[in-house]
Amino acid sequence: MGLAISIGMIEQMGRLDAEGAEYFTRAFERVNQALTRRGLPTWEEPTQLNARRRRGVGSFPYAFLHYLRRAYVIRHDHPGQVIPPVGPEGLQATAERVEDATLMFDSHLLCHSDAEGFYVPVPFPEPLFADPDEHLPGGMVGSSHSLLRELRLLAPALGIDLDPDGDLSDEDALRLVTTSDAEQHPLWREHLVWFALFESARLSILHSTAIVFG
Repeated sequence: MGLAISIGMIEQMGRLDAEGAEYFTRAFERVNQALTRRGLPTWEEPTQLNARRRRGVGSFPYAFLHYLRRAYVIRHDHPGQVIPPVGPEGLQATAERVEDATLMFDSHLLCHSDAEGFYVPVPFPEPLFADPDEHLPGGMVGSSHSLLRELRLLAPALGIDLDPDGDLSDEDALRLVTTSDAEQHPLWREHLVWFALFESARLSILHSTAIVFG
């Protein structure tokens, strides 16, 4: 079992599973209602999507997400430091610090379910925490805009080169994916998850479609 990250779910489900498309239609309606209750903009999920997604990994073990969260916290605590690689034991050793940072409730990367929920193509500064009666998967909703901003801040600490506009070239994307697939970089897990989220956030904003964890 692992975490799958998807975009364009209504479009995908519309081709494969009518009941699934209806489920996500209703779920996105509830998210929009939650946004409206907080005075935030809403979005209209596309039913047709022609998004060119660069080759990458759309799913990975749940634990891999925590490697990237650890890296984000190190970058937050020590700006300018290159992230040192870590194994499972080292990841556990920093878990308390990551939890403390999560409890600041201001990071969209940290404050999100590991296994379900959404990032939506609407800009808002802090993660949305759902009330029980809103029945939102994962209990928290992130902004794709804020997620992309956090990933861009993290990139230099992971040795990922972005252009002056904060974008990743096709050549650098291919290099990142190739070394991650082959486990050839000390931070290959972090790179794999970073790119999966970066590409999803980029396309989410470009095509006004939600990112779905599942």
